[in-house]
Amino acid sequence: MTTRFAVIIVAAGSGSRMNAETPKQFLPFLGERTILGQTVHVFDTHPHVGVISVVLPDHHDHNLPAHIVTCSGGASRKDSVLSGLKSLSEHNPEFVLIHDAARCGIDHSLITRVMDAVDRKHIVVPTLPIADTVRRKSSKGWEDVSRDGLDAMQTPQAVHYQTYKDILEQDTTDTTDDASSMLNAGYQLKAVLGSRHNFKITYPEDLDMMRKLQDASFSVVGQGFDVHQLREGTGMMLGGVHIACELELVGHSDADVLLHAITDAVCGASGLGDIGQHFPPSDAQWKNKASDVFLRKVIELASQKLCSLVHIDATIIGEKPKISPMRDAIQKRVADICQLPISCVNIKATTTEKLGFTGREEGLAAMAVVTMRRM
Repeated sequence: MTTRFAVIIVAAGSGSRMNAETPKQFLPFLGERTILGQTVHVFDTHPHVGVISVVLPDHHDHNLPAHIVTCSGGASRKDSVLSGLKSLSEHNPEFVLIHDAARCGIDHSLITRVMDAVDRKHIVVPTLPIADTVRRKSSKGWEDVSRDGLDAMQTPQAVHYQTYKDILEQDTTDTTDDASSMLNAGYQLKAVLGSRHNFKITYPEDLDMMRKLQDASFSVVGQGFDVHQLREGTGMMLGGVHIACELELVGHSDADVLLHAITDAVCGASGLGDIGQHFPPSDAQWKNKASDVFLRKVIELASQKLCSLVHIDATIIGEKPKISPMRDAIQKRVADICQLPISCVNIKATTTEKLGFTGREEGLAAMAVVTMRRM
């Protein structure tokens, strides 16, 4: 069976510039979780990561979950990556994301951007423009270097698994990242937007800064509510799932009352106004549009404001249709749309005991509460 996305976390280095007795990846980060443990946790909770391999130094206790694949590193980074690639052979992934263990500020939105850009002809790399003034030291003194066209390379770098494995097995050069090996082999680089929080912990002050960023983050809550009229029809979209029934919801888009409520809740938590401001029914481009487009867009806008979605609790209110037979399918679909583990999405249903417009089966309502982390 083929896994679409596998991850290799390179954690075999000594981290000598940290001046610590323990390699930096095994230093405490959050409570009992190490830097490596935090990095593994972020990938392990992403819904589209199939398998994770961690490349470790020899003879080092790692305390990783039992389902994580582990292997030993090599003499160079390239050798360590090749070791990780070989450890995934039985899983036969289509693409692999290769990430530095010391970049524990990675988040789901960046992982998803990298995944969305993959193809067989490129290596996908998160990049950031150089913000600082750059000068080169030479025998003539300090020479100015133009920042135009200069970008910093980050990880995870994503590539077609078998292609990269074949290249590294033949490669005799030593490179500092996977893009260098692919570029040397004649492949092209495709850049996606990186993250300022995804810096590599190299020196003690880097670890202090990363911990402060985590301490500075806090949870925010948003609530959303939506109603759509019911009429006779051939089915409806609810939570991104088509429900076959003798009713339909009336609206300018596909009238998915549940996704609309969740979208409004995300807007509320991240200070983005409401769904109508972004997707007004007066705009023809949203006519009959699938509502997952709205939800994905506001999650993207929220991430630009350093807000990441961590939990959804939603309730569908109405007499019909009966939700229990399709509750699991709706929960899974909402989790997929929001790039959340299914355990972080809770879908409930209730009636109004025959009272009001929902009790008269004139409409369907939904309310949602979302929790987001804001940096």
